[in-house]
Amino acid sequence: MKKALKILAIVIVGLIIILAILVLCINVFRRAIYPKYYAAKIDLVGNAGLGEGYVPQDLTSFTYEDKVVYLTCGYMTKNRPSRIYVMWPGKEPVYFVVKDDNGNSIKDCFEGIAIYDSYILVVSSAKLYLLPQNTIITSLTTPSTPQPSEAVLNSIPNNEISIDCMINLGVEGNFLFAYDNGTTNLLDDVLFVGEYVEESKSGTLVNDGSQTYSARVRCYSLIDIVLGRLNLVSTYLVRDQVEGMAIAEDKIVLVTANGLFPSHYYIYEIPDSYDDGLTYFLDDRYLQEEIKGPVMASGLDYDGKQFISMFQSASNEYIIGKFFFANQIVGLDF
Repeated sequence: MKKALKILAIVIVGLIIILAILVLCINVFRRAIYPKYYAAKIDLVGNAGLGEGYVPQDLTSFTYEDKVVYLTCGYMTKNRPSRIYVMWPGKEPVYFVVKDDNGNSIKDCFEGIAIYDSYILVVSSAKLYLLPQNTIITSLTTPSTPQPSEAVLNSIPNNEISIDCMINLGVEGNFLFAYDNGTTNLLDDVLFVGEYVEESKSGTLVNDGSQTYSARVRCYSLIDIVLGRLNLVSTYLVRDQVEGMAIAEDKIVLVTANGLFPSHYYIYEIPDSYDDGLTYFLDDRYLQEEIKGPVMASGLDYDGKQFISMFQSASNEYIIGKFFFANQIVGLDF
């Protein structure tokens, strides 16, 4: 019996050593195949909820008391209410479930999230929800409380947040990006609402002879949105499989993901003129660089200093990202 236990112990230790070597090799390999990504990347904060059946889809951030607060949105497995996670370095993460007008928790996938003025904007299918940002800020000023255990996650949310306003977009949104031009001219502040189009379902919107555009990003006036109405000001035609879009002072970045294939970050110049009416064709004329990264990137934003992104592949739903330590919200210096 003792001999059998000794042999079993040796086997277990051997397997642990082999697994450790494998993980080390994988991480050496990933840096070799994604050198530009890792040269630009910095870990910012742990991406909360990945081990609780939460699958993040999009992210955004804002500054509070000189610290950056990160928000993610997504869905829960097992038909549980969807969540918005709030992460602030130095504090325990908290999550919110969204209540509709009847007091019911929304279970539909939250595909995109953005912040503008005093609102958090979340898109689910064709519905754009405006949520009070003050509810989030209140959670940052109260003492930290432990996360509920896995056994009670179904019944006890950290916090609840109610809807101030709902706008029907008429089209399914996949990601959001709120562009505040930083001036007093609020008419230039726009909300980018993107559509994800799978390659197998792509319907050609425009083919200009050199490139086919299969997805679009609609730009709506943000000042009109906070007033509860839609005012379409421009449109971008883009490549398909886009999971996020963000704009800095001098560039536009798109991130695409396709199953277990590498994610791609496409860096473009900002077009200076329309191609057709109020539509931009974001094509290779403006492409500056293409950078490959780990699989299943999800969401993109710009926090005023750097682009930020994350990976749904590290969730328990997919697992694979855990081998690449993709459990962080990352800053990208593109």
